Amino acid sequence: MADEIFAYRIEGDQVVPTDYSRGPWFDDQQHGGAVLGLMARCLERVPSAAPMRFTRLTVDLSRPVPLVPMTVVARPLRDGRRVQSLEAVIMVEGMAVSRAVATRIRVVPGLVPDELVAPLYPQDEAPPFPDSGAGYPELGHTRFDGCLEVRRERAVDGLRSLTWLRLSEPLVAGETPTPFVRLASVADFVSSSAQRLGPDWISINPEVSLQVEREPVGEWIAIASMIRLGDDGVGVSEAVVFDRSRRVGRTAKSVLNMRR
Repeated sequence: MADEIFAYRIEGDQVVPTDYSRGPWFDDQQHGGAVLGLMARCLERVPSAAPMRFTRLTVDLSRPVPLVPMTVVARPLRDGRRVQSLEAVIMVEGMAVSRAVATRIRVVPGLVPDELVAPLYPQDEAPPFPDSGAGYPELGHTRFDGCLEVRRERAVDGLRSLTWLRLSEPLVAGETPTPFVRLASVADFVSSSAQRLGPDWISINPEVSLQVEREPVGEWIAIASMIRLGDDGVGVSEAVVFDRSRRVGRTAKSVLNMRR
């Protein structure tokens, strides 16, 4: 067990984070990507009245999620036959430390005639897949990107970047991640303002919102990011998300920038 790599293990009704759930800024806090993946995994376990797929996931990260045992409660807010609204809450010692809301919509394959389906626009084609690429810089401690394989290109003017990511290790011990969990686990990797501002700055995002047009095929996900920030310490980062064939959705987050 000591040699295995995963972000969480399940012990009864508790979720126990490992060092591989840790974020880049603080040793005692979880990474937003790990939290998003965990929320997606728990929301998927809520039953639905008909075949459905997720189209939106928004996760509140305004409180730190500590590296301690926790419980996750997931439930429907509106349990319709065509649209389902869901909520998941991470609880630590009776306190809610993160909350997610999601939308799931019924699917009927073949419902829309082929001639009416939206075309594949040129900008929706996947960017070239790199043969190799740099990962994230070492910070001297184990963290969530230890569960990932990363091929990252250098940013243009510190504002635009393209990163390919693959969840190469289980998010939860003993479980194979679903396509939605794989997608959610990398949605927080849209570039933050710190990439533009440099090492004297910390950029923290209090939320992440993922819009899903279709489930990704395969393990690799590309995040084509754009950073926008003003002089008041607030920024917004957004990205188009691809699998190796074409676009699968969009992810965005607001950013709090502050000096170290």
